[in-house]
Amino acid sequence: MERFFKQYVQDFVDDFLWFLINPSYNNLKNVARYLSPSFYKRQKLEMIYWKDKDVYNSHADDF
Repeated sequence: MERFFKQYVQDFVDDFLWFLINPSYNNLKNVARYLSPSFYKRQKLEMIYWKDKDVYNSHADDF
């Protein structure tokens, strides 16, 4: 849980600073997703899943 929290805070700070540098609706949505930790966690898990799936599909002959 501590590792998740550290990553959560680090990602929030990165996105918030980017929003301050480049304010736009999409960057605001990125910052707003941190209001719901469960949404953030689900999004991270989906990114890991799709990354693994892409790696598997791109190296299907190797398996």
